[in-house]
Amino acid sequence: MRTRSHRIRVMTTKNNFLRTVNYTMKIFKITAISLLVSVLLIFFGCDTVRESSVSGGVLTGNGESAESVVEVSQETREDYISRINKYYTKYFVQKLDDNMLKYFSIIYSNAENFQADVDFGTEIQSKDLDIMMYLLNYDCPELIHTAGEYIPKYVDEEHTRVSGVKLVFIMNREQRDSAQKKLDVFMEDLIKKIGSKADLEREKYVYDYLFNNTVYDDKDTYSGSIYGTIINHKARCEGLCKSFMWCMRNLGNKCLCVSGTPKWENDSEFSSHSWNIVQIKNKFYHLDITIDNMNTDEPGKNPPTYGFFNVSDKEALESRSIDDVYVNLGIPECNDESINYHKMNGLYVNKTDDIKTPFTNILLKNFKNGILDNLSVKFESSENYDELAEKIDDIISDFLRSNTETNYHYKIYYNDLTRTIILHAAPSESSESSESSDLSDV
Repeated sequence: MRTRSHRIRVMTTKNNFLRTVNYTMKIFKITAISLLVSVLLIFFGCDTVRESSVSGGVLTGNGESAESVVEVSQETREDYISRINKYYTKYFVQKLDDNMLKYFSIIYSNAENFQADVDFGTEIQSKDLDIMMYLLNYDCPELIHTAGEYIPKYVDEEHTRVSGVKLVFIMNREQRDSAQKKLDVFMEDLIKKIGSKADLEREKYVYDYLFNNTVYDDKDTYSGSIYGTIINHKARCEGLCKSFMWCMRNLGNKCLCVSGTPKWENDSEFSSHSWNIVQIKNKFYHLDITIDNMNTDEPGKNPPTYGFFNVSDKEALESRSIDDVYVNLGIPECNDESINYHKMNGLYVNKTDDIKTPFTNILLKNFKNGILDNLSVKFESSENYDELAEKIDDIISDFLRSNTETNYHYKIYYNDLTRTIILHAAPSESSESSESSDLSDV
């Protein structure tokens, strides 16, 4: 049984009373009076008064019952932790101080048990509630039945303090149990397939799976959950980042969901975006499947771009800011670029005055290795990216004429947000026209 803070009632009865004597007396007078009181108590058959171990209680001796509610809490941090499923995988929840963790554990326990009405028994700052609800949503992906919405119980007109919160559920218990069984089967299979592989292999497998099996959908009821993403194959950014985090955590890697304001939508007051920070080989990296995944019609229709696969803080913060809730709690530094997808595979073009030469060299190297299918190339400079987009048909045509007599059909995908161009080229017996697609809409 889990230990919980509780309130106890202290009551007096006819036979028990306590009076405070506050007179200044000499010691022999105090002794005499004490003896006299004891004799009288025995004579009239009253019970002796026992010392109360509860401070703050109101005890009266006027023959009437009285009561007082007293806050008693002998819980420790370990007691709070015991209420939270897989606490030690939750990066931000672990950073809460004891007081915040206490109330978070109450919210979590209620959420887990479908108790929508949460009462703290005291007042706390509403800004603290906001932090806890952020973490309930983004750091606890297993709560598939909760919505990313809540109703604070404000106790003042300024909305600065709350006495509790009302949770919102998107599933009932039966639906949750059924959905959880499907997720358990998925996870068992995933661990069997890649649980023993190296960090980077596991990461890429999960990225590819979510990319190729999910369409972007911000309207579906479950699109913000791991159930909507993994089982229904529909997700918005929140669902994708929580699903990636859930998978990586179960495979043994530290992984976070963070949210912030995307600079590509800074004209919207309420624009928000979420993505991952993941630990690979003891270093942390940003990863954003949503910004890469433009599949809106059917899963896997467009190829993976890897445009935001293991990027550093420097690159991540070019396109978005991070919400203060995470910054204040503390996020890991992401300074390494050694396993950035494009840099690691020689597919990154540094800023240059001659865009044709480095791009042609990448084509040649990969053509010799038989890889021109879904070849993703990233550019440091927006100017170089735009320049290549204008010249790419001529560059590819010249390259193919110089290196093969085989007819090729190719298709080009563009992702302006990550400055990535994806080339899909394959031999063709007929002279088919080339195509271009814009993958820049998130």
